[in-house]
Amino acid sequence: MGDPDAAIMDYERSLRLFEELFNGYSLAAVLDHLGSAQLELGDVARARASWTRAADIFDGLRVARAAEIRAKATALPRPETQAAP
Repeated sequence: MGDPDAAIMDYERSLRLFEELFNGYSLAAVLDHLGSAQLELGDVARARASWTRAADIFDGLRVARAAEIRAKATALPRPETQAAP
């Protein structure tokens, strides 16, 4: 990807548009791309959230691609939990 920051801005604009249009398939597809750009910038938590939301939408639409995207989200490392003092 050439410029992940610019891509994220474009994807976020697209998300708003598809949310207004109630276009679930396109919304989930954009979330998939957004997750990739977020991961490229090292933002694992946001990438996981984007991919999880995309998978949830695809599940609701009964699109087989949901499993592939959910696998990407679950393969990401989890943040370490800190023990309480």
